[in-house]
Amino acid sequence: MVPKTSVECPLGEKSGLEMEFVTHACLLLSAGDIRLLCDPWLSGPAFHDGWDLLVEPETTIEELDPTHIWISHEHPDHFSPHDLLAIPVEARSKITVLYQATPDGKVEGFLGTNGFQVRVLPLGERVELADGVSVVCDTMGTDSWLLFEAGGQTVLNLNDCITGLDILIHDPNLLPMEWANSIKTHASRIDVLLTQFSYANWVGNPTDTHLHRLQARTNLNQVRQQIRALAPRFVVPFASFIWFSHEDNAHHNACINRVSDIVPVIRSEGVSPLVLFPGDVWSVGHPADIEHALERWADIYETLGRRTPRRSPSVTINELREAFRHYQARVKARNDWSAILELSASGGLPPTTVYLNDLKQTVSLDLANGLMLPDLGTLGSDVQMASSSLHYLLSHDWGRGTLMVNARFSADYKGIHRFLAQTQIAYGNNVGLRFPETIPESTLRQSPSYVAFFARQALKLGADPAS
Repeated sequence: MVPKTSVECPLGEKSGLEMEFVTHACLLLSAGDIRLLCDPWLSGPAFHDGWDLLVEPETTIEELDPTHIWISHEHPDHFSPHDLLAIPVEARSKITVLYQATPDGKVEGFLGTNGFQVRVLPLGERVELADGVSVVCDTMGTDSWLLFEAGGQTVLNLNDCITGLDILIHDPNLLPMEWANSIKTHASRIDVLLTQFSYANWVGNPTDTHLHRLQARTNLNQVRQQIRALAPRFVVPFASFIWFSHEDNAHHNACINRVSDIVPVIRSEGVSPLVLFPGDVWSVGHPADIEHALERWADIYETLGRRTPRRSPSVTINELREAFRHYQARVKARNDWSAILELSASGGLPPTTVYLNDLKQTVSLDLANGLMLPDLGTLGSDVQMASSSLHYLLSHDWGRGTLMVNARFSADYKGIHRFLAQTQIAYGNNVGLRFPETIPESTLRQSPSYVAFFARQALKLGADPAS
């Protein structure tokens, strides 16, 4: 067992609730016999080799010895199958995994098949884990938040909630208040708020650093609005301790918010920031010295320029064609194919062009008619990416979402809507939707993806459409 570092508590007291920071969005809440581990991603890359942890912890899940594990949502930096399966088979039945109620039940099915006890949390309802220890879970989109209460103290884990598409599309001053009112029906006060503080997705093309900086400032302001809406006593910045670790997306590291950027924002709102480094243990609710953790994180950020980014081998055109055939077959089986053909024939689903940087080849992606090699000469394309990224997208229903998060692409801001429309149906199928019943034509014409919204905002700000 790796020795733990206790964050200094000037009051010289211990509370009945302790928080151990593991890494990124993973932490352990301990109260009595309950040891609740949140979002355990402890090792390896995520999002198709697009992200890595800033710090991989020295401890293991087995050493953390959780009685419960809460998974906020299906993204691999929160739901990491290879880390969960590192728990010995004989130990899994002793752990109860808590997860939000979902229509498809995929996560619950995976966990149950692999020997875990699963407890589906009814949304917005209090669930007792032990005498004096309870949780409330509710959702925002596919993400969920958790309110953990023990010994009269409340910890609100927002993880990625109120930081993505919804807050960009709606008034950022209004949306947190709506969610705050919902959360406040379950707690008279919030002692600790845990929240994301930097961007965690594509925020524009490599040369558009002004857009990257703008999104970084937006993330800081989102935390400010959360503080004003929820009035916590302490804010623990977390869920942003990653780096864009592939040669295709490494430019996104230049403008990320460092944890030292969010500390003055929190203090300016009259709230105490609590910065933790992996292995730190905090007696919840007590003042603590955060300078040592800030110094250690500063040293970590300085290593980014010296880290070797990941590279991916190229995929051949024939392999892409085969992957497309399987992609198309899955869409045929899950949707009204005649309606898709009719939409395509009417011009409502135009093909999209993808330039494959490594192959120096443009392909045309057309769900109804196939993957083709158009003779475009020097004409532009809707999106640009490596052949491995397109292959991953075609091979997995969630691949489009992975690409939007791992930022391993560039786009023509005016043309990306065609790429999003061509990939929307399969992406919707991943969460149990079907065209045209629950994926209407309007969704294809006006993609709900935050990337589409971001592209429109970039054009309004005067960005080069194809920079």
